[in-house]
Amino acid sequence: MKKYNVIIAGAGLAGLSLAKELAGSGLSVLVIDRKKSAGEVRYYSSGTFMNVDESGIPGEFLHAIDKAVFCSKNISCTKNISGCYVIDRVKLYNWMESAALKDENIKIRYGCEVKSAGYRHGRITGISYLDHGRQVEAIADIYVDCTGTAAVLGRKAGLTPKKSVMALGVEHLVPLKDDLRTVFLYTGGNLGGGYGWVFPNSRQQAITGVGLIKPKLFHKINEIFAEMWNKRNISGICKHRSIAKNFAALRTGRPLGRFVKGNIMILGDSAHQASPLLGEGIRFILDASTEAAASIKQAFLSGDLKRIHTYGRAWRKKHYKNFKFLYFIQKIMKVVSMNDFIMDKGVRVLRCCNERQYRRVLSGDIDFGFLLFIAVDAWYQIKILKNRI
Repeated sequence: MKKYNVIIAGAGLAGLSLAKELAGSGLSVLVIDRKKSAGEVRYYSSGTFMNVDESGIPGEFLHAIDKAVFCSKNISCTKNISGCYVIDRVKLYNWMESAALKDENIKIRYGCEVKSAGYRHGRITGISYLDHGRQVEAIADIYVDCTGTAAVLGRKAGLTPKKSVMALGVEHLVPLKDDLRTVFLYTGGNLGGGYGWVFPNSRQQAITGVGLIKPKLFHKINEIFAEMWNKRNISGICKHRSIAKNFAALRTGRPLGRFVKGNIMILGDSAHQASPLLGEGIRFILDASTEAAASIKQAFLSGDLKRIHTYGRAWRKKHYKNFKFLYFIQKIMKVVSMNDFIMDKGVRVLRCCNERQYRRVLSGDIDFGFLLFIAVDAWYQIKILKNRI
C-alpha cells in the first residue's frame, strides 16, 4: 500500500489547479482520474472575468472580449466590456499538468477510478482504485475530492448534499464567419427557462450552446439548441458545422458553508464553487484551489492537520454572501425567464447601465442594493427623461 501526503481524486480544473499550487511544497501528491489525459475536457465553454494577471495564466490561452450582447426574445443590449476573456480550456489543463509535474513528488495517473473508500470516525482511512484494471490500495494524510458531480468522497463524508440543482448544457464548437471579439448571451423566448451563448475562443472558432436547470426539459436540449440557432440569427455569426459536440452536467445550488471534515476536503463542482447564476467556475475554482493549497501547506508546516479548515473559512469570507444572493436570483430567474415581457424589460434596464454597471451584472458582482439602484436609475431615464431605451 502506497502512502502519500495528499491524494486528489479528479484531474479536471479543480484537481489540476490544486496539484499545480502544491508543486514545490515538498509534499507527496497523487492525482487520479478516469479520463485518458489532462486535455480530455468535458466541455469547452469558459468565459471569465477573473484578473488574469494575478492568475498567471499565459496570454496565448486567452481570447480577449471587447463587447457583450445580451438578448431577450425581442430586444438586445450591446455594450463594450473590459477584463473579459474566453480561455482555451484544453491548453489551460495541459499547462497546469506540466507545471505540476515539474515537481517529482507529484504523480498524476489517468485511466484510474476510485472504487471504494474506507471511512471511520469522520475520516477517510484509505482508498481502493482501479489503475487500468489493476486494483491499487493507497492511503494519505489528506484527501481532496475534485470529482465534480460524482462527489465520490464528499458524499461519503456528508460534505456534498444529496440534493443539488443539476444543470445540463450542450455545446458545439463551430467555425466563425469573421474574426469576432463579442460574446452573445440569450435568454427568454423558447429556451425553456435556460440561457444560450456564443463565446468566440479564437479568431476562427466559437463555442455556442444552451444550458438548462429544469430536469424535465433535459431530454429536449438538442431541440432547444436548434430553436435558438434558427431564431436568434446565430447563422449570421457562425457556420453551421459542428467541429465538436459536448454534453456536460454541472452541480450547483445553495452555496455550501462547509468544505472540510476530518481529513477530507472538497473542491470545485462537488463543493458548489461555480456561480449559482452564471457558472464561470474557472474564476472561483482557481481561487478555491489557491486557498486550499495554502491551508494544506500550512497544516503540514505546523504539524497540525486541523489547519486545513482555514481553507473553508477563507473561501466563505470572499464568496459566500455573493453566492447566497445569486442563488436567490437563480430561483427567481428560473420562473421569470419564461416571461418574455419581463425579460424584455430587464434588457431595457441593461441598456440604461453604463459600461461599469453592465460589467458588474454580467460578472455577477451584484447585491440587492446595486440591483435596486440600476432599476431606479433606469426608471428615471425612461420615464422622466422620456428616452426610448
